[in-house]
Amino acid sequence: MPSGLEELQQELLERAGRHENYDDLAEEIFRLREEKEKLLTDETAKKQYLERMTGLKEFIENQPDGITEFDETLVKHLLSKVTVFDDSLLFEFKSGFTVTVKV
Repeated sequence: MPSGLEELQQELLERAGRHENYDDLAEEIFRLREEKEKLLTDETAKKQYLERMTGLKEFIENQPDGITEFDETLVKHLLSKVTVFDDSLLFEFKSGFTVTVKV
C-alpha cells in the first residue's frame, strides 16, 4: 500500500476507476490529513509562543531595575489574569506560566 498522502490519493482514484473498494485508503487519507493539520497547528502555536516570549523578554530587559511600586504597564504586558481566592492569589502570565501566592 502507498504511504504518502499524494500516493494514497492517486491509488484511491485508480481503485475508484476500477470500481474497487477504497474505504481503507479513504480512512488513511483522512487520518494523514488530520495528522498534518495537527502538526501545522502545533508548529504555529509554538512559533507564536516563542514570539510572545521574545517580546516579553525584550520588554522586561528595557525596564528600570528595582521596581518598588505598582507598574500598570508592566502588569498589562506580563499578566493575562489574576484570580483571587480566600487564602491565595493565582497569577496567570501571558506566557502560560502560573504562580500562586498565599495571603
